[in-house]
Amino acid sequence: MALLESVNERLQKYYDELERQAIERGEALGLARGEARGEARGEARGMARGLEQGREQGIEQGRLRAREQFLAEERALLRRMAERRFGSAIADRLATVLADIADNDSFAAVGDAIVDSASGDELIGRVGTNDA
Repeated sequence: MALLESVNERLQKYYDELERQAIERGEALGLARGEARGEARGEARGMARGLEQGREQGIEQGRLRAREQFLAEERALLRRMAERRFGSAIADRLATVLADIADNDSFAAVGDAIVDSASGDELIGRVGTNDA
């Protein structure tokens, strides 16, 4: 009987050890799977956020480039109008004034001043003093 009890005790210890190892392996596997899923979800979310931010930045950069191109074209057009009407010296002077203008109303006012001014000096006087 003592031998049977001894065998039972050893078997119980063996089963207990197997159960402990199985639990440890299960926990480790569960952690690994959880980490992998979490990383994958985090990567997907991060990628989606990155794509959205990249798209927004691209749109904003496109707007800024378009705005800069518009400003350059407006300045060139007004300079050309002044050159045709008053000559290149006045157009060059006007170009320095135009370099500081960045809004539509001011461009329109300069265009009006080009049409309304009787001389190049009058034009420069009007736009140089912001009376355009």
